[in-house]
Amino acid sequence: MIRPSFLVFASASAVGSQFVQALQTQRDLSLAAVGGDLRAELAFWALRQAGGREDFAETASGEEAGLFWQGFFPLGEEWTPWSEQETPPRVILFLEPPVTAMRAWHHALLAASLENKVSFREALVAEEPRRDGREWPRRNPYPPSLQYRQRARFATLIGQAREAVGSERVKVLLSEDWEKDPAAVGREVLAFLGKSPDHELAIPPLPPQRNLRGTHHFDQAVSRLAGRLPGGRVLKSVFGKTWQDRYQALSERIFAPMSDWRIDSMVEDELLEEFQPEVRALGELLGRDLSHWNEPRFPRSEHHHEH
Repeated sequence: MIRPSFLVFASASAVGSQFVQALQTQRDLSLAAVGGDLRAELAFWALRQAGGREDFAETASGEEAGLFWQGFFPLGEEWTPWSEQETPPRVILFLEPPVTAMRAWHHALLAASLENKVSFREALVAEEPRRDGREWPRRNPYPPSLQYRQRARFATLIGQAREAVGSERVKVLLSEDWEKDPAAVGREVLAFLGKSPDHELAIPPLPPQRNLRGTHHFDQAVSRLAGRLPGGRVLKSVFGKTWQDRYQALSERIFAPMSDWRIDSMVEDELLEEFQPEVRALGELLGRDLSHWNEPRFPRSEHHHEH
């Protein structure tokens, strides 16, 4: 099993991705999502929950190695203490408003074909049957990743992290502080990891929030099938990028996006009201006024949009 010296929890949003990419550019830090893709990372946590001991990645010698996870670290009684390690890892929690984090996570799971509920509202409704073992996506190996509300209860997550590794080994960051002054937050993070004050994070550009085409899951299924068929790679190369670009342009004209980062205003309003106590508890825990997290952040819709 990987024994990282630090763990990073961050949203799958553009800001969260920028923060993780900044850590990945640091020369003497090694930060990997267990081989670099969401599916491998989900499989890692599924094995960890089951007590597995397989290694999914090797850490480079001479580097401080870290592990990036997004929204599926075991919660509640499922949290695995790190008492088996001589020194528990440090934990960095990079937090955004709960509704933003939930919507970004739904988009990320759709992108990786780990969620079959295209509608965000339907994915939220499915949380309860999924806790009972029903309506799981066939390709998702770790059902707790589908509990959107649970993964956005940040006050609980902070408490669990502190209990598992010790309060002094947990660092909580807010996305708004990073957006305001990423260099200052970067220095704070490196100091927390024990790096020299001379070190600074290289801040990459904010990554674009790309829409998912309406045919995204179909395209991925075809790609997987072609990869398994004899001559599949040759077939892909024959069609080439030009044909792929034409197909993508045509599909975008014909089909509505699978996910375009929007959210139905009624769903957003319901979640904002539901999470007010959670936001208040988090603010009290951190000594911060987070009341602005209870305000709408997505473009207003006419309630006909599914996401």
